[in-house]
Amino acid sequence: MADVFVSYDRRDRDLAERVVAALTEQGLTVWWDDRITPHETWDKTIEREVDSAKKVLVLWTKNSVESDWVRTEAGAARESTPPKLVQARFSDCKVPLAFRLLQHIDLIGWTPKRRHAGWDRLILWLKDGIDQPAVSAPGAGGPIPPAEPTQPADPPSPSAPAAPEMAAPAVAPAAAMGLGDFSSLAGSPSVPEAPTGVAPAASSGPAGEAPVEPVAAEPGPVPVSMPVAGQANPGTGGRTGTGIDKRLLIGGGIALGAVVVIGLAMMLFSGGGFSSQERTTMGGYLNGYAEQYAPGLDSVGNDELAWLADDAAHEFEVRLDGARSYRVLGACDTNCRDVDLYVMDPSGQEIGRDVLTDDFPVVDIPNAQSGTYTVRIGMPDCRAEECLSAARIYRVN
Repeated sequence: MADVFVSYDRRDRDLAERVVAALTEQGLTVWWDDRITPHETWDKTIEREVDSAKKVLVLWTKNSVESDWVRTEAGAARESTPPKLVQARFSDCKVPLAFRLLQHIDLIGWTPKRRHAGWDRLILWLKDGIDQPAVSAPGAGGPIPPAEPTQPADPPSPSAPAAPEMAAPAVAPAAAMGLGDFSSLAGSPSVPEAPTGVAPAASSGPAGEAPVEPVAAEPGPVPVSMPVAGQANPGTGGRTGTGIDKRLLIGGGIALGAVVVIGLAMMLFSGGGFSSQERTTMGGYLNGYAEQYAPGLDSVGNDELAWLADDAAHEFEVRLDGARSYRVLGACDTNCRDVDLYVMDPSGQEIGRDVLTDDFPVVDIPNAQSGTYTVRIGMPDCRAEECLSAARIYRVN
């Protein structure tokens, strides 16, 4: 069973060879009539392979639109359950009437050596629903091995003496860790610590009593008291201990302000929050559709992009000159099955719409009047949380 059956006209064999080679490089298994052996019945083999293939890719050209066999293969793919027909147009030709209501991809001028946005979309269509082998992400290093089982510790020997109870770990003084001396903040002078291993000298008790034996200092954390708001610290002239809190608040406010400014600047220079890759991708889709629906026309202004959830819409305004005609093209990403366009004149009256089930709507504005027009992009069918849509306006005359 092949991933893709390629349907083409024999006069386009060179094109078919290039397409098959490019599909194979994408990891897809491909069947085309070059695989037929001399001992096989030609028509029965074709029928079997069309039925068993996961997708059927039809290469529409000026030659294949005249081929009864290509039309038959395309019809069988369209009528299968589920439908498996994928259409690509490789020359300036009219897709047969029976297949015009289904989406196709324009690949006019495509070559394997040049990047083409339509080809990227074609690969996504062909791989949709086909189980592909998992590919590790770059640098992933494969699956994480299970943790080795922990060997249980040997039980203590009955004759071994019990280990003494461990004391809490000693914590180094703040000054020793490079944090400074906080004794002044604690309201008491700094007390120097005795060197390690040296006991303090014995002190004498009240008269007539034996001197008090020194007790070895137990290692432990050095208590550090932070100032409490509203409580005065010695040596600060009566000022309350709120200076550190204020500095923290001021520093945090400055940092937050810097983040906001940087974020706004990034949005400004990235074109309204869209990355250069997103603009390049959508621009490639619009360029592909313009080859068919706006050949030789000049665009007006910049492309309008919008992230839209299912059944959402986005409106934008554009200033048009009078006594001219315009054309609006739309597009959307690979997660979108259908995108629509609506155009309103300066008075708010709708003058055109394209709500066909496709991802390349086209709306004409004949003999425009001078003023601000409103274009609405509608997203009736998005298979993701949001889909990226775009629109571009061309001047017809």
